[in-house]
Amino acid sequence: MYLLLALSSGVLWGVQDFGYARYGRSMSSHSVLLLGASGAALTFLIAGLVHHNTGMDTIDVGNGLMGGFLELLSALLLMKAYTMGKCGVATGVNASYVLTPLCFSLIIGEAISSADIAGSLIIITGLVIFFLVKPGASEPSNRPFMSAVFAFASAVFFGAALVALDIGSRDNLYATLFVGQLPIIAVTLFMVAKAKSFGGLRTRDIGPLLGAGFALALAGIAFYTAADNGDLGVVSVLSSISPIATGILAFLILKERMIRSEIIALVIVLSGVALVVI
Repeated sequence: MYLLLALSSGVLWGVQDFGYARYGRSMSSHSVLLLGASGAALTFLIAGLVHHNTGMDTIDVGNGLMGGFLELLSALLLMKAYTMGKCGVATGVNASYVLTPLCFSLIIGEAISSADIAGSLIIITGLVIFFLVKPGASEPSNRPFMSAVFAFASAVFFGAALVALDIGSRDNLYATLFVGQLPIIAVTLFMVAKAKSFGGLRTRDIGPLLGAGFALALAGIAFYTAADNGDLGVVSVLSSISPIATGILAFLILKERMIRSEIIALVIVLSGVALVVI
């Protein structure tokens, strides 16, 4: 069951990433993150109330705040990557966040099988190919390398955020994830207030962005529930299929086509995920 939850979290994260990428190209990233985080926080709060699990302690608050700030840095970097390259490529490179939780799993002594390691290496191989895309070969921007750089930097912070939030979620899932959204809301609200503008936000965009936050919340619940019932490293690798979902949505809705090397890279990543599942 935890494998299915991990895969579901990847799909939902892909939906959320697409929403952020689509609207982040036409408006302020702070407005996008503010609405997305608000939708996610509301979902976590409602889920906690439904399950009668709203109590907080220092573990929930401490790890939630730490994870939230790390996740904010990750999101800002990833949205910068979206403005320089394709949605599928940026999220594909960002999937390298699995390195941090896998290393953490090894440090604390959790078992990692040979198949898990081999699958992870295959995924990394696919991500490397994304860095080799030549300028001018990627649309909507001709800066695919810089997009990959920002996406990789985002991955480092996101991987660290997952470790922090996972520790807190083992104590109280909904409280930790709710607190994790508060730093994002606070910082982005301050930036919007400072700019005295929502940076191109239209009324019709509010619903989809709140929906992206809802997808983010469901992905987080699925991911940390899976991590609580299985191995964090394996769950992280399985959830890394999010670039596939993002790439498909970008193709269907934005007509964003990927070149051969990018498609090959995604196939390699998916093959690595399949190896881990088997």
